[in-house]
Amino acid sequence: MSMARRALACCLLLAKPDRCGAECAVDLLQRKLDLELSAPSVPHVLMIVADDLGWADLRSRRRAETAQEAQGWAETHTPNLDKLRAEGVSLERHYTTSSSPPSRCSLWSGRLPTHVTHGDLSVNHQMLWNKKDNNSGFDGIPRGMTGLGTKLKEAGYETHYVGKWDAGWATPEHTPLGRGFDSFLGFLQAENDYWSKDRGPLKYLLDICLNKFKDFSFYNATYRGGVTAQMSTELGCNATLMRGKPFTPMGCDMDNRSECLPETCYEEAMFLQHAKRIVQNHDKTKPLFLTFAHHLPHSPVSVPWSYMKKLEELVVATGVPHTVPWTTKRKIHAASLLYLDAMVGDLVQTFQESKACTRTRCWSSCLTTALQRICVRAPTTTR
Repeated sequence: MSMARRALACCLLLAKPDRCGAECAVDLLQRKLDLELSAPSVPHVLMIVADDLGWADLRSRRRAETAQEAQGWAETHTPNLDKLRAEGVSLERHYTTSSSPPSRCSLWSGRLPTHVTHGDLSVNHQMLWNKKDNNSGFDGIPRGMTGLGTKLKEAGYETHYVGKWDAGWATPEHTPLGRGFDSFLGFLQAENDYWSKDRGPLKYLLDICLNKFKDFSFYNATYRGGVTAQMSTELGCNATLMRGKPFTPMGCDMDNRSECLPETCYEEAMFLQHAKRIVQNHDKTKPLFLTFAHHLPHSPVSVPWSYMKKLEELVVATGVPHTVPWTTKRKIHAASLLYLDAMVGDLVQTFQESKACTRTRCWSSCLTTALQRICVRAPTTTR
């Protein structure tokens, strides 16, 4: 008699335990366990957002059919991003708007950018308020509209946001905490200085404090405010920032270039430390939704000096001659891509080493830009 027929026969004879009631109970229990083990588990989700990453800013999209193209290929080094793209699904016909705020509002709400964004970028509309409409009378996603963070929170996820927001802040409901995230470390507006975190010369982005606002904050259930000196130290930056002075793209004082901040004070480095801590301290029995919205490679483009040196070594190693002027701006941009790629690789490795990936769980990630979206799902592991 087959196992299935035997189990059925035993179930029909449960009223007679002296025959096979115990055997049937054991068989049913095994079936239940098999079904539970084979059922798909809720995955942890890692969403990576790159800001203003161009089509050719991935080396896997570079070609070397001409001397100029060969130089571009030699300057671009993104092995980790290329690996994600190769192992996942590249959505190369996914169109977004040409600027960050509407793209971000669309990403979080699932609605067309024209329904949730502003028009004239020369004026900061994100603080505007139409008092006749307290739901949709603000720039950004309407207050009563749910988004991705809220939905995943409702589904039982722990939700955390690190990096650039730029999807509205006119009311508390427009901020990350109002959009379903348990915590937020980053800046709310379009950009800030990578080193000082001040507004700097970006006067076209007016806020209610008339550009005297240090846009670098931390929100959670017990704290909502600016990143303090103690918090900066915990994030790896234990240097006293030189307030009131501009910085070079490599983090040095404009007036005395021998005085430079340590690379651990670079904004992206501090973001990475916080994101890794979230992953490492997360309760692995609960699903995690972590968004890391990079500032890179958005302006004002800056990068630690060590990555300028690494880039130079990599470019020289290719043996490709310079047919296009190898300008400082080109170097800084290419070095910022190298830094971005290293951060993505570091965070993905942290996910894997933290046992966030198990036999029935895997992680997913999205690389989102104003021009493209590449979503990948890593294969299930047996960790």
